[in-house]
Amino acid sequence: MVVPPSGTNSTDLITLTISSSEGASTTSAGETLTVTATAGVVPPSFSGPTTFYGGVSVTLSSLGASPVGGDTLGTNATFTGLSAGWTLIDTNSTSSFTGTSITRDTVLDLGSLVVVAPSGTTSASDLLTLTIPSSLAEPQRAGSEVLTLVAQHYTSLSGNLTGANLTGADLSSADLSG
Repeated sequence: MVVPPSGTNSTDLITLTISSSEGASTTSAGETLTVTATAGVVPPSFSGPTTFYGGVSVTLSSLGASPVGGDTLGTNATFTGLSAGWTLIDTNSTSSFTGTSITRDTVLDLGSLVVVAPSGTTSASDLLTLTIPSSLAEPQRAGSEVLTLVAQHYTSLSGNLTGANLTGADLSSADLSG
């Protein structure tokens, strides 16, 4: 097996020599072979957090994907696993999507996506899998990342909340008295 340096294509010459002997006679022959090794496709690199917090809506800000080693990102991002009642919104086009498998051409602007929790939700979470293909010429290979969405929208809080995780919670209309 010939493996090129990481992330590159490479051509090299290899000389193959075969010897044979019979009795007192020995002979050999050689052939020079040209070997070309092509680097494989590497899945994209994801950036940003994997857990997103919000109130009624959860913004996927700081989420991104980049090609690795000279590869090219595919044009479509696929989101799977969005639970019933949750809605994915592309704030650039104002399009909204529901369903368990959503394909969007938003790879270059993933941070403009917002996920809205089901109506009437005070606290909910969901898991969403983002898959983006990358390619180097023809072959494609996809990378995936699981995103955790946490929506917290409270209108009242009571009791001892010591240790409660209210990160990103919408408390704008909450009664905090007592």
